[in-house]
Amino acid sequence: MKLQASRGTAEGSRLAHVIERLVEESPALARTRRARAADGDSMLVMLLREIDETVLPRRIVLVVDGREVAQMAVSNRRLSGLQIVGERKGTPGSEPGDPTSAARVYAHRLQALFDRPGRMRLRVDRKMPPADPDGLSCSARNLAACIGLSLTPSAGTGDLRDFLRGIETLMLAWMTVAGKTGEEHHRGPEALIAGLRAFREVEQKSSMASIRAARPRCLLLPLPDGRTVLRATVGSDQVLAVLTRDAAAPAMDAWRKVFGVAAG
Repeated sequence: MKLQASRGTAEGSRLAHVIERLVEESPALARTRRARAADGDSMLVMLLREIDETVLPRRIVLVVDGREVAQMAVSNRRLSGLQIVGERKGTPGSEPGDPTSAARVYAHRLQALFDRPGRMRLRVDRKMPPADPDGLSCSARNLAACIGLSLTPSAGTGDLRDFLRGIETLMLAWMTVAGKTGEEHHRGPEALIAGLRAFREVEQKSSMASIRAARPRCLLLPLPDGRTVLRATVGSDQVLAVLTRDAAAPAMDAWRKVFGVAAG
């Protein structure tokens, strides 16, 4: 699958990452994805990311011990309906056109749900989602802010795709190369992509600044105009990118968050 995204925009870059992540999954998982998390906060982050990456109408179901405990209506990266089994219907305290107030209502209900005992599982499918009679709707970002959680990559995930998402606003162009197949994906102006392709072929030079872990590795090469060329590798897979001015420090911080290793 190839995506023609708006070049040079963070939104186009994020959409490209999401589509590439989804097409890497098997068709069965793309239709009905299942996920687990070790604790409530991790599961909430997982849920918020799922909402933030969902554009077409979907239903998200939360299951505890094989029993459905809640289902949500999600589309356009927004939560627009929530039904919780056994929940008493109260006064919403929010006007339909007030997304901030709606986020507070949803946050309170979700936190109460995640305080329940039992290991929770998340399932996403294409069945008709429930409609919220109160007409409440809020974005995943507003909801995350109300709950006090972040949608940035979790520390120590060790995933190059999480690192790529973590630096998406810093990149002018990027390229990923799968080590086993050599398959390449890229986004950005053709001149910058050509430069990254050439950089991929040259030997790493000792003048490069580096962030090192036993495995993986991340190398930064400052350019005279203030931009930076980045090369990150995990095993035989790699990411190359041209970063905006003064982006080296934020990129190193993103590396530390994803791989759990201090920059240096």
